[in-house]
Amino acid sequence: MPENRQFSQRLDAWQAALRDRIMTKAVPVAFSGCEAGGRLSPREAESLPFVPVSPGDTWGKYREYRWFRAGIGIPEALWGKKIVFLSGLGGEQLVYLDGRAVGAIDREHPYVPLALSERSFTLLIESYAGNGPRLESLGPCPPERDPLPPVTGPQCTVRESFLALWNEDAYQLWMDADTLIRLWRRLPEDSLRRDRIRRALFDYIHTADFELPPEERNASFRRARE
Repeated sequence: MPENRQFSQRLDAWQAALRDRIMTKAVPVAFSGCEAGGRLSPREAESLPFVPVSPGDTWGKYREYRWFRAGIGIPEALWGKKIVFLSGLGGEQLVYLDGRAVGAIDREHPYVPLALSERSFTLLIESYAGNGPRLESLGPCPPERDPLPPVTGPQCTVRESFLALWNEDAYQLWMDADTLIRLWRRLPEDSLRRDRIRRALFDYIHTADFELPPEERNASFRRARE
């Protein structure tokens, strides 16, 4: 079965739609923040004066540390669900849940899973703004350019933060399909394995049904994964 451009585009579209359903924003989280003079322990940070922060606020002088705090209650509709925290605070972050470190957030890792035993809890976050532009994003450096340009303004802009519902069915299907799509695109065209993978991917895009209600949709994801 020769490769068909429309089929390949449809795979990409299905993967994009599936990825959008791995996390569903559920509860906005409002934070207060405070500037720290340097590295602090969570107990030391808790004693500082926190003031509300809003989307659009900027922060992040050279090597600045800032702490953020939010008290959160879980709506009854989310009790027992798998929850992740999506941060919009900026910087590289260490996340504490009721005083216990539970994960880190950076440019490549925008969320932290939350194993919740209570229906209300406190998030305390230490965030580091950085040393200026990242070296890996600067490209070649001719002699006339400063390899480490000075930090002249805020490095971080606050965006909305959320608790989000995690969809394990969507995640597992996306991972399986992504693996097979990458393999299919690299195997020789006359490969029997490539042909078998293509047929399986054809079944996937005709089984995963995004137009169904959520529970039935997730059931279609499980069937597609099989």
